[in-house]
Amino acid sequence: MLMLRAIADGEDDPIKLAGMARNIYKKNRAELELALEGYISFYQE
Repeated sequence: MLMLRAIADGEDDPIKLAGMARNIYKKNRAELELALEGYISFYQE
């Protein structure tokens, strides 16, 4: 939920967003950063 709010507020740094991950997602932080990078760049084009 924290990541979604940050994205809605305009945050677009995948590293910062991945740092907000909780529980199971923290284990795959590098994968999450890559996924967020692709998601954010798609919407910025």
